[in-house]
Amino acid sequence: MTRSTNHRIARLGLMRVVTIGLVISMPLLGTSAVASAHVAKAAKHHHHPKGGGGTPTGAGAGSPAISVTVEGNVVQVEASPAFAGDAVNISSSQYQASCGGNILFLSIRTGTPVPSPNNITTVLDNDGNATVFMVNPTGNLCAPGISVVEASMTVAPFLTALFDLVTYPDVVTPPGAFAFPDPEVETGDTAASGDSNVYAEFAVETNPVYAEGFVEISDAQLASSCLRGAFWLTPTGIVPASSPVTVMISDTGNAGALFFGISCAPMTSTIIADVLSHGGPTYVGSYTVLPPVPTI
Repeated sequence: MTRSTNHRIARLGLMRVVTIGLVISMPLLGTSAVASAHVAKAAKHHHHPKGGGGTPTGAGAGSPAISVTVEGNVVQVEASPAFAGDAVNISSSQYQASCGGNILFLSIRTGTPVPSPNNITTVLDNDGNATVFMVNPTGNLCAPGISVVEASMTVAPFLTALFDLVTYPDVVTPPGAFAFPDPEVETGDTAASGDSNVYAEFAVETNPVYAEGFVEISDAQLASSCLRGAFWLTPTGIVPASSPVTVMISDTGNAGALFFGISCAPMTSTIIADVLSHGGPTYVGSYTVLPPVPTI
């Protein structure tokens, strides 16, 4: 079993959680299913160094054969390419309890968003990687504390990886525009695992004086590179990422939206965030997406 315990707190300060409403409106992507969720936004959880943690079950010393990390709403499983095509289940009963008893996972590996309550089973790509969103489907903030996130292979050798997710209250942080994980390795290079998919959380940090105002977030370069579609998951539904998304700023000056793209080109793109209220500032950041590649 591998456990990641080497936490790196956000470069902007303590990690925090902000809940924003999200309606996942499937008709936009050709299905009539409708789900509701709230995005539990957290400041930059940075990946632990490769090889951090203990020794996976059934493996010898050295780098782990499987690991799981969480950055904001993005959960990444990294495993040996030897396990390509294997199924892995992701869950967190402690985080679920801290968020009012329910969480929602979301995968786009089939080409459309597929929500899964409280746990999800996904498929490792040819490089041994898989990525999903984990969001809070309640109207309440998740309680601060440590929650264990678990990724367990459902087939032999049944390896398990654990990650200690530390959640802090929402706080004021230095200003800027960010997306994370950064850099992100795309997942999906088989019919079962997806098609060069990108899962990202875009975050804007600004002065609390703009609380309850709005900020417009865009990354036109990244969106236009996603040949099979790029979308924002917002408080009002799923909208194409070809246009900027407008979201409300919290009482502590934070705002965010989730981005997913299918068949995206690897690149470093430019994030632009315009605070629309009271002639607010414009923030510019960058985000790097790497092609599918083994990471362990």
